[in-house]
Amino acid sequence: MTWPDTLRQSGATADGSRAGQRGEVSRRTRGEHDDLLAAMHQLEAALASPAPGRAEAWAKRVGRDLRLMREHLRSHVASAETADGLCSELKAARPEMTHRIEQLQTEHGHLLDSAAALADSLHPTETAAAFAAVRQQAAELLELIRAHHAKEVDLIYECFCTDIGVGD
Repeated sequence: MTWPDTLRQSGATADGSRAGQRGEVSRRTRGEHDDLLAAMHQLEAALASPAPGRAEAWAKRVGRDLRLMREHLRSHVASAETADGLCSELKAARPEMTHRIEQLQTEHGHLLDSAAALADSLHPTETAAAFAAVRQQAAELLELIRAHHAKEVDLIYECFCTDIGVGD
């Protein structure tokens, strides 16, 4: 998924203005999303690797890549929810969208909880059903993260890159 070109250009001022802050938040969030997406791809590769007959190695690899993905997710959530983070900037830009932004913040907690639950469910086993269950749980989590990411990108575009005008 690519970041909208308009976000790369938004708020290019370095004078501390609101536009400059929004540009910095957009760039930081884009980097966080890129890092998280790379970690998700790495986890998907680990999940897709052969498991039967090598359960311990498989669980170790999946666990390592899941930890990395969780670190990037936690980092993004922490960054987005700081006083000068994404959520605050979105609310400042478009207060009428506060409810949608707060829904994203609620999703942050659910995503972190789901990632923790997946980590807790991961242990070496030799049953095909157990491998399938971990893969299914991971697929559901990864889809939730992708859907959340899309909502965030849409809100960033709506809040920072569209002119709401004043009417005629």
